[in-house]
Amino acid sequence: MAAVTGGPKHHVIYDATKQTWRELLDTKVAFPRWSHDDKYIYFDTLNGIVCRVDVHNRKIERIASLENLRMGGPLGAWSGLTPDDSPLITRNISTPEIYALDWTY
Repeated sequence: MAAVTGGPKHHVIYDATKQTWRELLDTKVAFPRWSHDDKYIYFDTLNGIVCRVDVHNRKIERIASLENLRMGGPLGAWSGLTPDDSPLITRNISTPEIYALDWTY
């Protein structure tokens, strides 16, 4: 289990075996989320970089740069992961568009 405590800069992780909390990150991040294999926590920096941190050794890797994209949308900024852990974001294109999807069974 991971948690944010003491403000947005203090990220901790719970070790169920030892029944203790330990610090994972000491930096401001947005939208922390677990990888599908539970080995990493992905997060966005406040300057448009997507990173992940290995929950075992705390090594941080840069995954993608979203610096040149206008993130956001009608519901605000958000990011997540696809089933293969690729970054998924909302993007602000400043114009409403409606799309139709046709499903074939």
